[in-house]
Amino acid sequence: MRSRLLTNPARVTTLVRQFNELPPFPPGAFACPADDGSQILALLAYPNAKHVTIAVELTGCQRVTNGDLVRIDSRHLLTELEQLVN
Repeated sequence: MRSRLLTNPARVTTLVRQFNELPPFPPGAFACPADDGSQILALLAYPNAKHVTIAVELTGCQRVTNGDLVRIDSRHLLTELEQLVN
């Protein structure tokens, strides 16, 4: 388990933009048998006291969600997050 605090607004904006550009997860029921529950979390704290958590699944269907939207990870966002904490 690792973490890193980012205070560079440009870097945070880039991560949020990458999330927003991911394609939406298709509707319907899916079986993701390879999902083992592992994920990377990006915890965002905005100046207005709003907090958002972006969860990126590492296995299975590779969903990405901020709690309101569910996207499919193209592995680009995951790669970016992994580079930040390694």
